[in-house]
Amino acid sequence: MPETDNENSGGALEPTTETGAPHRVGGFRYHRHGDRWQWSDAVARMHGYAPGAVTPTTEPILSHKHPDDRPHLAHTLDAIRTAGGPFSSRHRILDTTGDHIAAEITHTRDASNNPKEC
Repeated sequence: MPETDNENSGGALEPTTETGAPHRVGGFRYHRHGDRWQWSDAVARMHGYAPGAVTPTTEPILSHKHPDDRPHLAHTLDAIRTAGGPFSSRHRILDTTGDHIAAEITHTRDASNNPKEC
């Protein structure tokens, strides 16, 4: 299936690779000690911001999640802050214009294929 250029159409998301497999669009790091975030330029754009325009923090990050997804993500972040460990999440992002973007967040693994902790 060819890449689609109607990403803001409001319809269902279409695969952007021949296989329909997910692909990496950006990255972030969450540091549970100090509740600090770092995100790539692509993730900033995904949230509707120009790269470097804002410093991500938990409160605005949660505000950019679909209202139905916020409680689950807030609970996940609370669990990470208190216990640590890898995590995965599937939620919808609302950019600064209110458009929805689907996201699947998966933890990363180290060279030995062990999950990295936050």
